[in-house]
Amino acid sequence: MNYADCIKPEVDAKSNLSLPSISSTGSTHLKRSLWSDDEESCSDIEHDQKRAKTCSLSPFSPYRSFADVDAFLYPPGNVLVDKTGCIIKFPDIFQYLVLRPPQFGKTMLLSTLHHFYDIHGTKRFAKRFRSLAVVAEASTPVLHSQHLCLFFNLSDISVDSARISILAHLTSQIGAVLDFFLIQYAQELELSNPAHYLEDEEDLERKFAKVVDRVKAHNHTLFVGVDNYDAPSRTLTRCARVGPSFITEDFPTAREIESLLDSCFWRPLMAATDVIHKMCITGALLINYPALEKLDPDAIPSLEGACGFTEEEALYFVRSLLDETLDVTDLRRSCGYYDFSLQNVGVGTAQPLLHPRLLINRTFDLSLPQTPVDKDSFGLLSDLLETLPEESDVSGAITVDDLVGLLATGAVDIDGKSASPFDLHATKAVNWSALHSAGALTYDRHFRDVLRVANSQVLSLIHSRVDNIVARRYRLGGLFHDAWYKFSIPEDPQFFLELLLTVFRDLAQRCFGRKHEPNLRGIFELIMRNPRCIQNGRSVDPIVLLPVENTCIQVPGYQRGKVFALELKTLTLRGMWQAAHPNDDEPTVEALKALHEELVNLPEDDLLARPYTEWSPTLDAMETVPVRSFLPSELPGNPQFLAVGGARILLRRRPRENDDDSD
Repeated sequence: MNYADCIKPEVDAKSNLSLPSISSTGSTHLKRSLWSDDEESCSDIEHDQKRAKTCSLSPFSPYRSFADVDAFLYPPGNVLVDKTGCIIKFPDIFQYLVLRPPQFGKTMLLSTLHHFYDIHGTKRFAKRFRSLAVVAEASTPVLHSQHLCLFFNLSDISVDSARISILAHLTSQIGAVLDFFLIQYAQELELSNPAHYLEDEEDLERKFAKVVDRVKAHNHTLFVGVDNYDAPSRTLTRCARVGPSFITEDFPTAREIESLLDSCFWRPLMAATDVIHKMCITGALLINYPALEKLDPDAIPSLEGACGFTEEEALYFVRSLLDETLDVTDLRRSCGYYDFSLQNVGVGTAQPLLHPRLLINRTFDLSLPQTPVDKDSFGLLSDLLETLPEESDVSGAITVDDLVGLLATGAVDIDGKSASPFDLHATKAVNWSALHSAGALTYDRHFRDVLRVANSQVLSLIHSRVDNIVARRYRLGGLFHDAWYKFSIPEDPQFFLELLLTVFRDLAQRCFGRKHEPNLRGIFELIMRNPRCIQNGRSVDPIVLLPVENTCIQVPGYQRGKVFALELKTLTLRGMWQAAHPNDDEPTVEALKALHEELVNLPEDDLLARPYTEWSPTLDAMETVPVRSFLPSELPGNPQFLAVGGARILLRRRPRENDDDSD
């Protein structure tokens, strides 16, 4: 169990600080000690609640970040989000691998399980758990306080050194954990001198075997928790971000580290399953450890909601602190809307989760926007994004250009694959699964195997990686400002339409053959939210995060204070092809290229007469209608853009006053 020191927010902006690590696992509390500089005053629960809540967000209050559930259980008056109900569904014997993004509550989950199953927790069990769901909602009592508990945190294993010293460091660190375990349970294991029990063993496998034999000889069983099991590989990701010059000739590769850990740690551990009745392993990235290949992170329905907040829990949490109810749409956009199970997609049973750390940050922002808070919830994602090359010939590896395509289309298809192992043998071998694990992407709520950008913070990180490339590729900057000036003030749309069309056609050609095509929302996201195009520091709200059914966006005009409401509609190239070939199978890439070229050169009247096929919710079936049916019969109140097949963009808008010309 780890206890963080009491620290001030301004001391270390990258620490896991601010409000406590809101455990969406065990019991989640906001400590009353945060509501006053004097912890003794926290016992007075009759004081003014409004004042207490204001003080809780004071930049001068001490903020604690606890990795142990006991820190949340005892102080009175805490805001509690109880997630212990998941334990009720656990079998008597289990081996679980839980993959969630960083700062999602995994460490608190392990701490909760540790206290629940620890044989030393018998006397304090009622005080800890009697009011929580695992006791209150269980139809029959759940077995507890059964096991000796062995806990490892692989973030303590250093790999930023030469190969020759890593094995010694690994042996020392894991050996220290085993020594502590023997001291902790010396009475149960009948050890008179536990600190020296393993001193004659230098080999890790022998150390494990000797501990397991002792546990078995005294008729005990184990609960084993392993936190941050992917930390060594993540460390190498950070090193790769620093640059090749940091990695010397004798620096270990990812595969060497993983092979070493597999042989010295995971195999001896998994060989003791006759004594280990319960095991929970947590991390962010799926790592290719052969000893763990039978553990499926997608096959644990009882743990789906154990980390993170449901929408209802998030609203309760914020309402309890701020005495107000936030807009659900705002929470989804700012805190993510995560679904980690393919089994839930499209069946209506999923309860997508909000990122707990982002929810804390959002609560801070609403109360005291100028207060420094922990914003580094995506350090791993930043490392992964920075290692992406602009081009790659590695199969399955994504590039910066793929990120541009993600924003242009709003989604990415993962071809029926769930989580796949992360392999950083080369710095360019990052796949979509790794970005999903790091918290960048979430499953589409309606379509299996489709991932979308999770929230606005992720979107900002992706922008920081692609904006310069997009600006350089499409000559944004002065060209955009001139085009947007002519669109906004003299109301001459031609130059802006040409800019849009240049970007749209290029991205459409880059996406030929992919399931998802560029759309106008993605094009406006890439252009209007690019720093080279933002006028006078004015921000534009995320566009690709709007609900799919929302076709209207708002963007600032060229003149300060002026805002345009724009209607954006996109007809896909695939829909145009299907309308012309209703009896054929999937189009080939060559067929799509030929149709795209045809649409580019087609007269507008002929284009409007062409058929288009799309799904009709009203008919609950595919429907074929002419392209002109998507344009208003009368000039609309707001400018309306209609993109057709990645080849054409049509604009309908009211003419300028005293101007008889129409678009």
